[in-house]
Amino acid sequence: AVYNMVPDCGCFGDALKMTNVQTFLKNVVLMAMVIPIFIWRKKFQSQLSALVDAVILILIFIAFSSLSIYTYRHLPLIDFMSWRVGNRINKANELPIKFYLTYKNKKTGEEREFQGSNYPWNDSVWMSQWAFVGQRVEDPNKNKGLALRIDDMRGDDITSDIINNPNYHFILVAHDLEKTSKEAFYRILPFYKKAEADGLSFICLTNATNEEINQFSLENGTAFAYYNVDDIILKTMVRANPGLILIKNGVVLAKWHHHDIPDYNEVKEKYIH
Repeated sequence: AVYNMVPDCGCFGDALKMTNVQTFLKNVVLMAMVIPIFIWRKKFQSQLSALVDAVILILIFIAFSSLSIYTYRHLPLIDFMSWRVGNRINKANELPIKFYLTYKNKKTGEEREFQGSNYPWNDSVWMSQWAFVGQRVEDPNKNKGLALRIDDMRGDDITSDIINNPNYHFILVAHDLEKTSKEAFYRILPFYKKAEADGLSFICLTNATNEEINQFSLENGTAFAYYNVDDIILKTMVRANPGLILIKNGVVLAKWHHHDIPDYNEVKEKYIH
């Protein structure tokens, strides 16, 4: 909390970002609540019968298990990642880097922080009374995860061509071709052929060697283009293997788990105008 050695506590992942001071205060409050419970733990008795307690416990277990199973077989109910629907994922989404300068009064010892050059640098009297102490850089983009890089089969970076495509663009994400659902690829082929017939781009992003991609494509009869992306980034794009994403001009319009990919005509009617 004092030296701010880490950007946030990480307790709640991307769902809730807390500073170190907030985390410390949160832990103090929780500890204050836990201590009396621990001290008098043997004196607490349930006001309900053992049967009712058991039923409540079972219902809670069923509820949490059902939620876990659902989010495993479909997409999470709430998407906190950068590729959530409605978010812009091209460079226009980056925030400006801010620079702060700290000056100290030579007489009083008072310190003041100024953003960028927003200090009286052209005032010779002021400059003679204040001494430069140091600077800090605030980069709001540094903790947003790894940078997206899309490589073609030759290793060339084509990221800009993909995420800045002004037209409707389907991206099939399969972070592991070896473990991906082959059945899903079979079901996606008619979708791909209809999209191609309408002149829409349809590609697959994966993390595999060229040999693995060629072998997979040959065995499963897929004709769309494959491109290589770091598997960690692919997992943040969509929680499915494979999953389908629709973007246009860098904005995520929709995304589906492979269990929930609708018919192409439904997608065309709802999203493509």
